[in-house]
Amino acid sequence: MLTDPHPHDMATPWEEFNQWLPSTQLSKELATSMLAHLSSGRTLTAWMNENGIHAMLPYRWADRNPVFKAAWATAKGKGHDRMLDQCVEIADDLSDSPRSREVRVGTRLKVLAVSDSRFAERQHIEHGGSVQQLVVVTNVPERIETIKPVITVTHADRDLLD
Repeated sequence: MLTDPHPHDMATPWEEFNQWLPSTQLSKELATSMLAHLSSGRTLTAWMNENGIHAMLPYRWADRNPVFKAAWATAKGKGHDRMLDQCVEIADDLSDSPRSREVRVGTRLKVLAVSDSRFAERQHIEHGGSVQQLVVVTNVPERIETIKPVITVTHADRDLLD
């Protein structure tokens, strides 16, 4: 009689995937190299390509080594600070075209905004009393057809219209 395997006997998708990863062990040299690279504001992908490391291995190492995981988080934070410094350096470098500087700085700021909460745009909402209905205005239309031009009329403009 055939029976289904017990759920605890079955490998999870992650375990099945993990078995096909190369078995490069985390050495002190690899960890030091990776953390220094990240601290300098460079990308993990660039480090992996330079060192022939499979894309999932650093995540496997972090899952298995909490000390490495904490050091990785610290290195990423330092790297983000370095990226912010790079934004100022790029903006001040007048030897490059203004458009190129704008793109390079903008790209770094967008990466920082999505990868580090310290650099994300913050919204502050205050209210007093009780709330019967809360309306959040995002200025993002539900459908593109709903975008309508907005004209702001000042007091001086009203005088001209009258």
